[in-house]
Formats: sequence, structure tokens, C-alpha cells
Amino acid sequence: MNGDERNLYNSVLKFVNPNEREWNDFFTCFSSREMMKNEPLLVEGQISQKIAYISQGCFRMFYILNGEERCKDFQTEGQFTGSLYSFLSGKPALFNVSAIENSVILEISRDKLNHLFDTYKVWERFGRLYAEQLFLYKEQREASLLNESAFTRYSGFINTYSKWAQRIPQNTLLRTLG
Repeated sequence: MNGDERNLYNSVLKFVNPNEREWNDFFTCFSSREMMKNEPLLVEGQISQKIAYISQGCFRMFYILNGEERCKDFQTEGQFTGSLYSFLSGKPALFNVSAIENSVILEISRDKLNHLFDTYKVWERFGRLYAEQLFLYKEQREASLLNESAFTRYSGFINTYSKWAQRIPQNTLLRTLG
């Protein structure tokens, strides 16, 4: 296994334990791509054809409102990134996604992912468990935005994600945490 495959495998093991055949069929559906700092993965208005696993690097999701960037969130190694809304619905993305630093991603198309879901129970389970994790995160984030001060959110982020805080530009971090 190369480093990118091992990273994805270790992330998958947090949810499911595929056998060798299931893993090989899963991994061969991904294509690797290197991205440069500030390179867009997805531009608002595009229809997302792929979802990306971040093997190395960090990404931000952001809107542009009246010419001003509004950072929605960010992801780093071990997470998937992109617009799930666009990817799943086939409708234009509502926000942008770009690399914060030089990065390596593993991309999979919707058709290939759906084939895996239809063919293997383990991958359907992985998709469900990962979606559950995203729903939990989204609800916690919404509650935090509504109930906590920006300072409390910033302090909590620094304490929980100190490794990320060193890699994300402070202005981006502050815009994200409100």
C-alpha cells in the first residue's frame, strides 16, 4: 500500500472493516490528484461530478457574497470534501472549495460510488455511517454558531484542533468561526 492508500484505508477502518476484495474494488475506483495552494476543487455554480478524500493537505469551503469571501468550513487529512448537495443532487454547487495548502486528494465519481453501494453491503454501511457523522457535526456546528460567542468557538477550536490551527491562515480561521 502506498501512503495515500494507507491514509484512506485507516480512515475507512474507523467505520467498517472491508475484506481484501472489497477494499481493492473500493480503492481502484479512486483517482489521485495533486493540488496546489489556492487551486479550486469546485467553483460555485459547477455541478460536482466527484467527491474527494483528502490524503494530504487542507481545504476550505466558502461563499462569495457581495465580493467578500465567507468561509463556511474546512477539512484536512482523513476527511472527504466537496459539495455533497451538488454531488448527490446533480445541481450546481452553492459554494467554492479550494486548497489552503499543496494537497493530494483521491477522487471518486458518483457513478462509481453508487456502484460500490449497490454491490457491497460494507460500502453502503460505510456511506451511511459517514453520513451520520456529517449530520452530527453539522448539528453541533449550527448549535455552536447560534449559542456561543466567536471567542468561545475560537478557543474551543484551538483546544480541539491545535494541529489544524497551525496550518489554516488566521484570517480564514476567524471568518469561519464567526
